[in-house]
Amino acid sequence: MRLHPTFRDKCRARLRGIPGPRELEPSLSLLGDLRRIGWFASFSAGPQMSTEPVPWLTYPALYWLSTVRRELRAVFEYGSGASTLWWAKRSARVTAVEHDLHWFRRIAQAAPANVSIKHRDGDDYCTAICDTDEQFDVVVIDGGPSRNACVAPAIERLAADGLVIFDDTHLSYHAEGVERLHADGLRRIDFVGPRPGSRFIEATSIFSRSLDRWAAADGVPAYRPWFDDGSPASAVQT
Repeated sequence: MRLHPTFRDKCRARLRGIPGPRELEPSLSLLGDLRRIGWFASFSAGPQMSTEPVPWLTYPALYWLSTVRRELRAVFEYGSGASTLWWAKRSARVTAVEHDLHWFRRIAQAAPANVSIKHRDGDDYCTAICDTDEQFDVVVIDGGPSRNACVAPAIERLAADGLVIFDDTHLSYHAEGVERLHADGLRRIDFVGPRPGSRFIEATSIFSRSLDRWAAADGVPAYRPWFDDGSPASAVQT
């Protein structure tokens, strides 16, 4: 089983992406929107959306997360990075575990006071969430040697109405973890689309026993097109 696209796969994907004469205008329009939300810049400056550093999740997932209005007490991350700093602005406490020592030191240096980051590897990485009896509002599974092995400990420390964010669920070798979440009664929503720093359409999935508690109940959708200034009169009729 291949885990990543080969060079040949990437070449074939690029060739399929070359627009024909009638496809050029809509292709350029879409590329313009991708530039506006930060996709192009993310290849040189890291994951971002509209110039803000963000988790390395798909853009549809990021927009959905930006609509969540509830107060977060505690977030746990398998895998650290710009996401750790992003969650630190949205939660009272963030705990992260990182298996890469260089990356651990880099993020630990930049982390604010409400972030605790641990360096672990192997089985100790997956069970790091069990170092405390705390129940987490959000558990992010987005890194480490085995994401599937992180699922059981994540469920054990997940709050009753908590949210699990499992990245790269489009990859077949994460199917075991997805099935385990379903077996424990969690329901899933998939967010499929481009992500910062990636050339392909990918998937981020969210799981919860109480998805309705996370859905936006007020306000307007997080995404605004370039021609919309936010006022009702600016809506474009087609």
